[in-house]
Parts: sequence; structure tokens; C-alpha cells
Amino acid sequence: MSAVQKREAHSLAYISLGTNFGGNLRLSIIESALSSIQNEVGSIDACSCLYESLPGFDVDPRPKDQHDLSLPLHLNAVVRVQTEIEDPEVVLEKLHSIEQQHGRDRSPSAVRLHRALDLDLLFFVDSELNNRQIHSDKLILPHPRLYQRNFVLFPLCDIQPTLKHPAIEKTIKELIQENLKRREEVLIQSTSSLSNNLSPLSDPYTIDGNLAVPRRCFAANDGQLWTIKGGSEFAVEDTLLWIQQVLNRYGLKEEKEAEDISLQECKERLLQLKHFLLQEPISPRLMGILNVTPDSFSDGLKFYDNVEAAVKQAQSLIQGGAAIIDVGGEATNPFVQEEVSVHTEIERVKPVIEALRKEIQKNILISVDTRRKPVAEAAIAAGADVINDVSGGEADPSLLVFAAEQRKYPLVIMHSRGTPKTMDSLAKYDDVVNEVAEFLTEKTNTLIKLGLPRWRLILDVGLGFAKKAEHSFELLRRLPELRSKLPSGLPILLGHSRKRFIGWAIEERQKKLQVQQKGEDCERKTTTKEEDMNSRDIAGLAVACWASSNINTCVDILRVHDVKKTDLACAVMEQLIKSNQQNTQSPVAVLKAMYPSLEG
Repeated sequence: MSAVQKREAHSLAYISLGTNFGGNLRLSIIESALSSIQNEVGSIDACSCLYESLPGFDVDPRPKDQHDLSLPLHLNAVVRVQTEIEDPEVVLEKLHSIEQQHGRDRSPSAVRLHRALDLDLLFFVDSELNNRQIHSDKLILPHPRLYQRNFVLFPLCDIQPTLKHPAIEKTIKELIQENLKRREEVLIQSTSSLSNNLSPLSDPYTIDGNLAVPRRCFAANDGQLWTIKGGSEFAVEDTLLWIQQVLNRYGLKEEKEAEDISLQECKERLLQLKHFLLQEPISPRLMGILNVTPDSFSDGLKFYDNVEAAVKQAQSLIQGGAAIIDVGGEATNPFVQEEVSVHTEIERVKPVIEALRKEIQKNILISVDTRRKPVAEAAIAAGADVINDVSGGEADPSLLVFAAEQRKYPLVIMHSRGTPKTMDSLAKYDDVVNEVAEFLTEKTNTLIKLGLPRWRLILDVGLGFAKKAEHSFELLRRLPELRSKLPSGLPILLGHSRKRFIGWAIEERQKKLQVQQKGEDCERKTTTKEEDMNSRDIAGLAVACWASSNINTCVDILRVHDVKKTDLACAVMEQLIKSNQQNTQSPVAVLKAMYPSLEG
């Protein structure tokens, strides 16, 4: 049976997941619910990004002050599930059972807005491809309020922007556009009211979770939700506006402790989020490279077989601005002939990761750079947070299965071909941007179907791996186009540091200088390896600046050796971005920033 026939034989259930209860447990609740849905409803066919959204109220006669908008922010996502269940009411019963397993209280005495887990059936497309419309005592399909909820529409748009609401006869994209127009009108009206000196307490909340742009997040770990580039400023502005209005509504001051303990806890939670959002970098986060190998191209032997030196280097990288330390125990240098055994690679990385986990602060992520499942398993057991697979799962497909089964550890998937020994011979492309995008999209879809949530994925374009210099520069020049061809909302990582294509560019410039200085004493000086690497570090800052040059298309993570210089360059770029950014709240701008592949 073909994949198409198999899909047509199943129904598709579109299910939203939400929780606002449990603090740092919110994410583990969502991911546990995903596992339960797979076990009890069907296989996950598509998964949205993760969104943090403001508390919401539905359009009804009740005044706003009867809604407890000081509740914790929600986490939301949507999945599309292939199921053999033909009756949508049975699907709903299973969802209610999963809610109960995760602590949801549906009794009349339960606090209405406290949701340990909220699972809603949004759409149900049967095996005959009918988008079912139902209005019974148990179930209404499509979900009666989804069209007015941005915290549902944005995740749906990640999965299927062209999906049409059968009753309203509008696509998900069109419904978002309408909601964003309403949002724009409300914000303009609010600004006008303030300019006319109307009291903000008369209508304390300008926008809520239904109208606000939800914050699209990458789950670095259970406690850290990083904002994804592309449209992020709209979500951050909406969240900061709401936080300030909650503080105003309850008369809470940053510098003054509230008399009511519950209000003080609410204030501390809101201020913690406010400070996090204000401190998040506009430019990419930095991943510091820590090679503990004897044969890495640029820094072999420096930190090999010396845990103390490796930890000291990691601390230096962190002081320079690194948010992630990437520990590698196998050189991907194409000139290295000897292949490292799994046992040897584990012996190199495990003690370093164990020491780092003890010595460095918990908010710094530790990544293991490996192509092998046993090494990843050992690294995770030692305290690593992230798996960085430079083979994109090609070297050891079981590594992808392991990451998907674990579910909670982010995975970097890089585009490459062949092995470090053979990759140069495979650097042949008709269109490198299209082919890299196709590879990464296919890997993303495979991993999601295996069970890895979309918010635990990072995509690496693989600069210098199975690519000539011209290919790497083409990928960099066409970064916005590349982003538009990839699944929306996935963090992009660039690993340009000290690569051969940077050295090639330096060589080309030196050749031109020699020609210009012909006839003069221009004998070329012999340089040391350290001088060559220093030159590449300096030249590589151009890539860091280029990758940071537009807030809506810039990458999310830069993997570099010289973190300090890169951080300084990014600091200047942040100021240039702030002064040049055309920040508009128009619906078109928001939609284009968050979904660059959508037209119109």
C-alpha cells in the first residue's frame, strides 16, 4: 500500500494542546500529553511550534474584570494526528481521558481557568476527506471558538495555512489576517485613548490571548523558552504591554512589595518574564566550540585529555557570551584519516561534560557534537542538554530514533553528504539552497513523525560540509530565501567559524593585493597555523554581522570558536538593527515575518 493510500485510509484529527498550570512543569505536561495522544489516538502526522500565550477570554457578555487575567501564561501547540478512529466523539472521549490522567479537573467546583491540560478537537477530516461539521450535546465541530483565538490559529498555520474552515469558508491564513486586523485596530484605539487622558483602569487590558501575537518558542530545556526570530518583536511587545497593564490593574510596583502574598507571587512571576524578554538578544545566541580531540583542524590537542583545561576554556567562552558549549570528541576534519571508535569518543567527551555540568551555571546549555547514538546516550547521561548531529542522522539513523523517544532533548540536524573523508567529492548541486532546504524539511518531517516535538529541533545548513566555497557563500547570500523554504518557526544555526570557505575568501583577497603591489617588495610572509586561525576568526565576523543584519531573517544561533569577538560584533549589530528596523504592526508585516513562505 502506498503512503498516499495509507493516508487516505485514515482520518485526520487536529488537536490543540494547552496548559497554564505547574510553572516549569508546563512543558513536560505538553510533551507527556503528546506521548499519550500517540498511544491512544494515533500517529502524529504534523506538529506545530510551541507558543507562549497570554490568558484569554472569549467574546461573551461578561465584563473583563470578572476574568482572572493574572493567571500564568499558557503554553499552546497543535498536532495533526492520523487515526483509525472513525467517530470524532470517541476521539474527544480519549482526549478527556488523557486530560484526566494529567490532572485536569472538570468537576463543577474546579477553578475554571486553571488548566493542568486542555485538549480540544479542532477539526476532524474523515477518511473520505470530509471536514466534518457536528453540533451535538457532546461535540461541536469545527471547534466553535477557534476562529477568534490566535493561540490556536498560529499553531494551525504552522501545520496547514490553507486548511479551510468548512462553516466560515475561510482558510487559517485568512482567519489570522482578520484577527491581526482586529488587533491593529485595538492597539490604535488604545493609543488614541491614552492620548486623550482616559484612565487605563476603565478598560485595563488592551489585548488578551485571543488577539495578542503568541510568542513562538524554542524549548532549550524545561526551564528555558527562547524566542524564535521572525516576528518575535510583535509577540514580545504584546506580552510586555499586557504585563504592565496587569501590574497597573492590581496597583503593583516593581520596587514595592505587595501586601497580599498571592499578588506578590504574581508580580514576581510577571517581572521575571518581563526582564527575560527585555534581556533576550536581538542578535543570534552564541554556541562556543570546545573540541577535546587531538586532530581537530584548528584547535586539536589544546584541550585533549585535559578536563581541567577544557572546563577553563568553557568558562572563558561563557564569559565571552556563549549560551551553549558544544563539546566534540571526533574531528570532522576531511584530512584526518583515522576513524575514532565509539568507545574512544565517549572517553573524550563524557568526563568533560560531567565536569562542566558541575562547574557551570544551569542556564548554560551543554551540547554534544556527535554522529553516533551511543555517544549521545552517554553524553545525555553525563548532563548534556543538546545533541548536535553533523551528519543529519545519515551516519547513524538510530540516533534520530533515540532523540525522538527521549523527546525532551533538543536535536541539531545539519545538512551534509557522505563522511568527512568523502564529502568533498559530493559537493555537486543544481541549486544548493533548494537542495539543502529539501533535505532539512524531509528530516524535520521524519523526526516529527517519530515523535520529536517541533520545538526541540534546530536546523544547521552545514556550511563547508559537502560544499565548495561558492556553495557556502550562496547559502549565506540567500538566507532569507532559505528560511522561506524551511518549515516555519525552526531555529537556524550557522557554523561558519574557521571553515575553509573563509580561508578561501582571505586567499582571494591576498592574491588581489599581490597583483596590486606588483613590482614592489611584496614577498608573501609565511604564517603560522595560529595566525591563520586568527585571520579566519576576524574574517568570520563578517558572516556573524551578515547573519544578524535583519531581525526577521537573521539566524538564531552562531557556532564559533572566538565567542568574545563575535559577541562584540553582534553588540554593534543590535544597535544598527534597532535604528534601521522598520517596525510596523500591520497584519501583513506580522504574517510575513512569522510565515515567510506565505504569499500575500
